[in-house]
Amino acid sequence: ITDNAMADVGKLTQLEALNLGATNIGDGGLAQLTELPHLQRLVLANSQLTDKGLAHLAGHKTLLDLNLSSTAISDAGIESLLPLGKLISLSLATTAVSDEGVARFKDLRNLESLELSETPITGTCLTQLADVPGLKNMDLSLTLVTDDALDQINHMESLRDLNLSGAPITDAGLKKLHDSRHLERIDLFGTRVSEDAVAILRKALPDTEIVATFDDGAREGTSAP
Repeated sequence: ITDNAMADVGKLTQLEALNLGATNIGDGGLAQLTELPHLQRLVLANSQLTDKGLAHLAGHKTLLDLNLSSTAISDAGIESLLPLGKLISLSLATTAVSDEGVARFKDLRNLESLELSETPITGTCLTQLADVPGLKNMDLSLTLVTDDALDQINHMESLRDLNLSGAPITDAGLKKLHDSRHLERIDLFGTRVSEDAVAILRKALPDTEIVATFDDGAREGTSAP
């Protein structure tokens, strides 16, 4: 499917969900989808979208779920997402969006799920994300988030699921999570934490499911009672 097919799709004015993932749809195709007043879910993962094309999304203020993963977007296009105040779920995995861009999402007050896996963020944006009142799920896997950034997790009281797998988190970072009793699940798979530090964290957070790996590479976890 290519941009040429989008003129007909743009006439489906009652459309509520549209999956254009893994297609050749690009900026020109999105330009033909501006008159979809009921659109709530849009998947553009692995499409040809760029920052220029994001401008065509700014008018879709009914969107609740937006997947932009594995596209060529960056901080330059974030401005176009800020009018989407009803967004509940946003995926920016495997994009070039950095801390500077993510920090601007503090005004997306309805956001509950944010996927930032494989982005270049370091975690400085967590200070601003702590202001998002209902953020429940945050995927920071395979990012550059470090121990220093985890200070903010205690302030994100609505957060329930935190994925840190593959991030350069160490035992020092785990100490900062000891009071994060609001968390229901923490994924530490592929981080630099030790078995002893995870054991201490489990004692501090007995009701939290914690998944981790150690030197032998085996995945090991515990479920809350």
